[in-house]
Amino acid sequence: KDFSMEDFDLSLDKIRKRVTWNFMHRRDDGGDTIARKKKTDVFEEVYRRYSRAKVSNEGKLPPGTLVGLIDAVKLEHGVADVKMSTLEAKVRTRFKKENPGFRSAPPPSSSGGGASSS
Repeated sequence: KDFSMEDFDLSLDKIRKRVTWNFMHRRDDGGDTIARKKKTDVFEEVYRRYSRAKVSNEGKLPPGTLVGLIDAVKLEHGVADVKMSTLEAKVRTRFKKENPGFRSAPPPSSSGGGASSS
């Protein structure tokens, strides 16, 4: 950008805002873009598999299933620097948002064989 004398009278606050905006909206065609795309691909694939598993198992998944899915997808895509807890939360939140009528637990059966708590 051509900096001429028109920018000479700008306040420090206005300059700070311009610099911040330019920094936040920069386009980096280097490795950062590739890493970000890989993380997005990992998220999308984990969500796809989690959603399919939840629907096919009527909402009941064994403990650790999501962690296992995340580990498998991270290995397949060669991404190691994805935070597990963040990815778990994002996947669960998106599933709840996209499937509001989906019951995560099947309705209790009327057979009377329910578990009692002690």
